[in-house]
Order: sequence, then structure tokens, then C-alpha cells
Amino acid sequence: MLGSRRFTHKNDYTMGLHSHAEGQFFMLLRGTAVYITEQGEWLMTPMHPCWVPPKTAHGVRSRGEIEGIAVIAGEEYCDGLPREMSIIKTNQLIHALLEKMSRSEDDSLCVQHLWAVLKDEILQAEYDDLHLPVPQDERLRALTQLIVENPADSRSLEQWAAKVNLAERTLIRKFRAETGMSLVAWRQRARVIQAIRLLNAGSTVTDTALSVGYDSLSAFISVFKQITGVSPMQYLQSASPVSAPLVLS
Repeated sequence: MLGSRRFTHKNDYTMGLHSHAEGQFFMLLRGTAVYITEQGEWLMTPMHPCWVPPKTAHGVRSRGEIEGIAVIAGEEYCDGLPREMSIIKTNQLIHALLEKMSRSEDDSLCVQHLWAVLKDEILQAEYDDLHLPVPQDERLRALTQLIVENPADSRSLEQWAAKVNLAERTLIRKFRAETGMSLVAWRQRARVIQAIRLLNAGSTVTDTALSVGYDSLSAFISVFKQITGVSPMQYLQSASPVSAPLVLS
């Protein structure tokens, strides 16, 4: 099977871990979503589509209205593509290819040709590593879930350790061993991911900074730039829909 569909969710949406025999490529046209695997969580925005390989367990959650296009590709069409879930940085051609595929008949020769070009674009695209690795230890998982639900929570390492009944030094060691990051860096990334969702929803930079736990606007901008490579306003500009998109007739 090779085809595509447009999808819309008007309200908050959640789907637990599941898998498909086919590969799937998702591009949002509006809104943001978090894709989840057993290894971590990935943020998808309109300019950062998501590739999910065949038979990869994944889930999704979003808040508010989202709209997008999903391409479904049988396993025989997925040779050469990444074997792990990936977020890429899109371009006008990828956008145009998905728009054209969504208007074409499934399994048609046209869709096959478009898919061949899309595969090349996915393979050549720059990858976005803005994701949150998830620890395996149940206590650490509970801790990370609390942070995701409220990234503005400003508890200290000592307080977090007490919350999950671990010695502070044990928490520090285990968290880095299981995620490759310090808890402080992990929380910064969680805050930036939530900030991107708020900014995409129309929140101001100042309100967003306060909402994710920063009393200082300059500190928020500094951390945001450190993690994404650009300021919040630059990120929003790069994530805005292309004003004159490429159209494939």
C-alpha cells in the first residue's frame, strides 16, 4: 500500500503506544504534537515532520487543533529509510510533494514517483534532535513525567531525589546513565519543547518564558538559543508556513 490522507483533530488528542506494518511520514500543517516511543519523546511542528519506520511502537499526544498530512508506505517501499523514528527539517519541495500525494490516487504510478522523490528528500534532510530521552527506571520515568506535565516546576535536585526516594548522588548518576543527559539539561529541554508549543499557539515570548519557569526573559532566550540554535522569534519565523509554497500540478 502507498498513499496518503489528510487528518484533523479539533481537540486534545492522545493515542498510546501502537505499531503498524507500514512506514508513516507525518507533516503538520497547523499545531504541534509530541510523538512518543519507548526511548523518548519527539516534538513535531509544521516545519519539522516525522518519519515512523514500519513496526515501530509509537504514540502521540497533542493539545488544541492540529491538521496535517500522513503518508502510509508499505514495508517494501521503505528500503533505505532510517530504521528509527526521526524528525527532519522540511522544505518547500517536501511540502509540495505531500500536498500532491494527498490529491493523488493510492498506489498509482503518480504516487510512486512522488514517493521516490520524497524518500530522497528525507534521506538528504537535516535532522532535528529536539527530543527527550526517557529513562527505563520507573522512579525516573515518574519524575520525567512530572516535569513534562509541569516544566515550570523549580524543585531542586535534592527535592526531586526525595520525591522519588533516591539519594541525590544516585539520582544524578542513574539519570545520566539512562538518558545521556543531566537532569538539569533534561528539564531545560523539556521547557524549550513546551515553549515551542506555546509560541506556536500564539503566546508571546515573555508570557511563554514565565509559563515554563523563567523569571528572566534573557535567561529564557539564552537557553532557547543554546538548545535550538536560534532565538524564539527566529524559530517562529522559520516555522511559519511558507508564504509562496512550491506547487506541483
